[in-house]
Amino acid sequence: MKKRKRAQSELYGTKEVAKILGTPEWRVKNFSEGAAYRLPPAYRVGSGRGSRRLYRWSDIFRLGIANRLVNFGFTPGTVGNAIQEIPESTLAPYRANLEAHEPLTRGQFKSSDTPLLVQSGGESPGAWQVSKASDIQSLLSRTLKHGGEDQRQVPEQIFVLNIANVCDAVSDRLYAYWTDQNRGEQ
Repeated sequence: MKKRKRAQSELYGTKEVAKILGTPEWRVKNFSEGAAYRLPPAYRVGSGRGSRRLYRWSDIFRLGIANRLVNFGFTPGTVGNAIQEIPESTLAPYRANLEAHEPLTRGQFKSSDTPLLVQSGGESPGAWQVSKASDIQSLLSRTLKHGGEDQRQVPEQIFVLNIANVCDAVSDRLYAYWTDQNRGEQ
């Protein structure tokens, strides 16, 4: 007799999130417990030793973005500031696809509408912001231009993370995790 396919849950424990993101479990715990990251789990069940942290899909997307920023060398405080700037509406298309059980969001955005996480500045980088690709064209042009206009107004450095690419990768990993779980139950 075949077992019924397991439904895709929206709540995942620390170990599951680590497996989905392909990152060590201790890093997921650091994101959740580190005050600078400001990435608490959606729910805590119990307290003290043996308590459980439970994460929703939007939490997993934020943790995936945080993980990418840490891999680029950003400090916990900087990562926390960046993550706080990402509105829920930016993650909504990915959540909708997960709820509809459609594995691909690729191509959902026109190139000009792709959500980007941007930080620009000189020696002490400025604040983070989420922008559409079309909105940062002038910033990129000024940054890349040498000479001419007043150079004090041109950022010396700029960091851009394509949120859509990170969320696509997290979605792919969630689907792979679901597929592995369903295969194990047959």
